[in-house]
Amino acid sequence: MPLLLTALLTLLFGCVPTFPAAPEPVNGTVDLRDWDPESGPVRLDGDWAFHWMELQSPGSVAGTPAWVAVPGPWQTEQRENPGYGTYRLKILPPADSPDLAIRIGSLGGAGKAWVNEVELPGMGVVSADTETLREDVKTVGARFAPMEESELVVQVSNQRHRSSGIRRSVLLGTADQMDELTQRLLATDVFVVSTLMAMGLSFLFIFIARRRERTMLWFGLTCAALSLRHSLTGGAEIFLHFGPELAWPIRLRLEYISTALGVIFGYMVSIKLMVADLKRPIHKVPIVLAGLAALTSLLIPFSLYHWAFQLLLIAQTVGIMGAGAEVLLGMSRGKKMYGGLLLAGLLVFVVGVAIDQIAARTGRSFLAGDVTAPAFMVMVLIQGVTVALSFTKALRRGEALHESSLRYVPKEMLGLLHREDIIQAKRGDQAQLEMEILFVDIRGYTTIAEAMPSSALFPTLNRYLSYVVPPISSGGGFVSQYLGDGILALFHEGADRAVMAGVEMRNAVDAFNAANPDVPDFVLGMGMSSGPVTLGIIGSTDRLDSNIVGDAPNQASRVEGMTKRYGAPFMIDERTYERLQHPERFTFRELDRVISKGKSVAIRIYEVLDALPEETRALRLAALPSFQEALKAYRDGDLSRAQVAFERALTLDADDLSTQLYLERIAARAQPLPLDWDGTHALDWK
Repeated sequence: MPLLLTALLTLLFGCVPTFPAAPEPVNGTVDLRDWDPESGPVRLDGDWAFHWMELQSPGSVAGTPAWVAVPGPWQTEQRENPGYGTYRLKILPPADSPDLAIRIGSLGGAGKAWVNEVELPGMGVVSADTETLREDVKTVGARFAPMEESELVVQVSNQRHRSSGIRRSVLLGTADQMDELTQRLLATDVFVVSTLMAMGLSFLFIFIARRRERTMLWFGLTCAALSLRHSLTGGAEIFLHFGPELAWPIRLRLEYISTALGVIFGYMVSIKLMVADLKRPIHKVPIVLAGLAALTSLLIPFSLYHWAFQLLLIAQTVGIMGAGAEVLLGMSRGKKMYGGLLLAGLLVFVVGVAIDQIAARTGRSFLAGDVTAPAFMVMVLIQGVTVALSFTKALRRGEALHESSLRYVPKEMLGLLHREDIIQAKRGDQAQLEMEILFVDIRGYTTIAEAMPSSALFPTLNRYLSYVVPPISSGGGFVSQYLGDGILALFHEGADRAVMAGVEMRNAVDAFNAANPDVPDFVLGMGMSSGPVTLGIIGSTDRLDSNIVGDAPNQASRVEGMTKRYGAPFMIDERTYERLQHPERFTFRELDRVISKGKSVAIRIYEVLDALPEETRALRLAALPSFQEALKAYRDGDLSRAQVAFERALTLDADDLSTQLYLERIAARAQPLPLDWDGTHALDWK
């Protein structure tokens, strides 16, 4: 934060010009005969001759003048509106001085000036008659050829402006120096106005994209309002350069209204950054006051405009105090970073206002021009940085929430539903696809769980899942649901990758068992089927979930259930088998042809031998020819030959439950066989 603040101060206050020391005017005369014009422009700050309630022209001096400090409004000398007067200053330039230039800032009313009796461009219509007086606040300047004793005469008349007279330093320098200064001030104001407008538009575009981010809207409007204000009040008065031709009263109304709007929205931004909402009545006081100031500035007669200024000043003061109090409270509640930034911005602004007020009261300032404007810009930029940090934090939180939501609704599921994120998903979203469905279950988990402390169940399951889920992802699938100790996984990148994922999951369980010797070994049962499914978002209006429906998930569940009876850790049905692009990459054993309860069509089931432990797989491969011979004889109805072949297979693989099952069926089979015998079996469970 200190580095940021230093950079902002350097950027903005570095644009406010400073000037070399020079002799000060004394009793209306400034002696510059020892001044080197090439050293830079000087300020003619000091005691000028002043004739109150007199409009004197060059060469027509009458009466005894008063000596007043310039710069400074005449209101500080207890002179009130309406009023008028004449300022005079004798300038003793250096010998052989080049052509010089004078620059006179806004006089807070109407103004008319002469240098060596040469009239400068006017600032409105100067008159002692309030009916013909026409105020206009703008900066004027002109070149002149210095004489041995040059004279500067400035008439000022004012009816309604709150502060009048030579309120800013009158600058004197060479023509080139004054041109350079004018361009510098213009460039600075263009930078400030364009920066504010660019920031405002950026934050407004963010709000359009994210309507819930009201702080973006308020800060964008703050920048827009202050951009308009600075174009009207900046040292270069760029509104006069680039804006439409508007009378001074209209420009002043715009200045007050834009200031009031800046107070409203800037205050709302500061409060919102520190507290959750703006519902507390105390928060609405500055908003109401500034709103009244804006309405007053828009509606009241111009002759009563000083009341609008007083109301606006009160609104600004209350807003700064209220924002400061909330910032301090917010810092005490833990929002130290936001509070520190906002407090730094407020302090910079208050210091800038104090410097200008001291300069206005004393007529002395170490800077030319207002410090309030760049101080205000610093405060706005700091506020913008704070808003940006707050938005970034909210965005990161949103991204974190989005990432967290993908743990509940898989991003693969959203992709298949053509939704970019969980926010877009809605009840009824669905897609019809051809997929592989895998059910996975831990055999005997109830017995394992009973032997473990309840506090150890979730940690153990999570460790187990950290082993078996990665193969699903690497196989082009994703977990659709966790069913206690079971898993429902979906694959949409082909049967080959799905079957390989199942094999790798079986190997992953071996790694888990080896890494967790204090837990009974986990043994998996895995069943896979394929076919058309409908996946989508299902649920009530207040509770949604992703789900999958279709015959294929039901069939996969049945196949998983068959693994217990056939003693095969990983089984697939013929739907998956027929979708394999490269079945030769795996070793399968056809186990049976079955009809599930409620079905009328038989389906073949296969054991994936690649998923067996190495020793078991070797025994099963040795017995495979005998098993295949026996299965063919069994389906042909030659049960005697089938029995001999199954018994031979059993001698090679004594733990094969599938062979034992067939021998039990042969022993229980009544003779003769039905005429439609084909070895198909109807299962007695769903």
